[in-house]
Amino acid sequence: MNISSSGSLIGAFKRYASNSMWMVSEQILRLVSGVVVGIYVARYLGPERFGLLSYVLAISAFLIAIARMGMDALIIREAIKHPEERHRIVSTAFWMMQVAAAGIYALMVLSLVFIDETDEIKVFFLIACSVVFLTPFLSVDYYYQSQVKSRFSVACKIFTLVVTSIAKVTMVLVEADLVWFVAVIVAEQIILSLLFLFVYRATERKLLFSSPVLDFVRPLLKGAWPMIMTSVAVLVYMRIDQVMIRALLGDDELGIYSAAVRIYDAWVVFPYIITVSLLPYMANLKKGDHDVYVKRMTQIFSAVIWVGVIAFTGSLIVSDLAFPLMFGASFSESSSVFKIMMASSVFVSIGSVSARYFAVEHMEKKIAFRTLVAAVINVAMNAVLIPRYGIAGAAYSTLCCTFVANYLFDWVDPELKELLGMKNQAVLSNPFK
Repeated sequence: MNISSSGSLIGAFKRYASNSMWMVSEQILRLVSGVVVGIYVARYLGPERFGLLSYVLAISAFLIAIARMGMDALIIREAIKHPEERHRIVSTAFWMMQVAAAGIYALMVLSLVFIDETDEIKVFFLIACSVVFLTPFLSVDYYYQSQVKSRFSVACKIFTLVVTSIAKVTMVLVEADLVWFVAVIVAEQIILSLLFLFVYRATERKLLFSSPVLDFVRPLLKGAWPMIMTSVAVLVYMRIDQVMIRALLGDDELGIYSAAVRIYDAWVVFPYIITVSLLPYMANLKKGDHDVYVKRMTQIFSAVIWVGVIAFTGSLIVSDLAFPLMFGASFSESSSVFKIMMASSVFVSIGSVSARYFAVEHMEKKIAFRTLVAAVINVAMNAVLIPRYGIAGAAYSTLCCTFVANYLFDWVDPELKELLGMKNQAVLSNPFK
């Protein structure tokens, strides 16, 4: 039976239940680890050192986003389009990301000569940013997502998460230096990459390192550039606040802000995972009846919007009590920042669905443009609001930019009239009807 003609959205979730539940289970464990272990580490390090660790992670995340080249959506799309060539698509994407990683790391090392930082922080950068060389192994994860077999990659992630969580707790108990908390980031990716290699070989009987296919380089590269720009721009308007807070307010304020970001990030990854797991479903819907496609997409928007609203409401009730209790009195200011961030999570969730829509519709350039504009606005707003309102100003800036990027732009682009209609209708729709 064609998936586009199958029952309701609940039917689609049932059809993809095994795949989605594996991915959601991993994120629940990651949420628990991020909260419990993250809080344990933050209390040990204190606001200043935790702020410095967050700063290093923000820079490394920026480089990783470029090295990923947007392949999470592109591999899934191309593997569905050319199922008989799926393994060669994965190998081609792997080598493309590896070339990108080498260039990115070389530029980062060169930049260290010119930046005004301590030798200790430069060493932290060299260690943390080396994970870009391991980013290409994520192509295995994207492959399993395209085949609705995420249980294999998720099992690898869960094992790695457990091992590294134990390592972080151990480092707190032995009062390890900050450099070891940076090093464990790389260790986590090394373990995960080795597991991906083993599982891919065991389940697919294929080598990840096979030669790239030039015929696939062009379509992947064509889709990659706007996705790279989008990923970078997303990180700019989601992470530039941390860089600017450190520059304008110092490591201590950044640590307080980063505590709120840690919990916020653990939450917003859920809509991303759900929408990625539904991407094969969306791609198949696109091949069928268009009215059914629009209806199901509207229901998906409705689901993520209302879950986001409920989560935001909950944050208003519990955050003032929760943050001092979890992180300690020195992090009490984090609660006000977290409330603002959770308001923006509604628009981030809308953006997650929109990104899959653009991937299915081959409209990656639209994501890139709107996100770049939002990133520029965010930098400008941070420059004005952070000196005036402190870390709360950075959170308000993020809220405004997520609204602009994921909703307001649809009003000014006539080609997105259908998408805007889906979002507006989603507010009044029953997501499970």
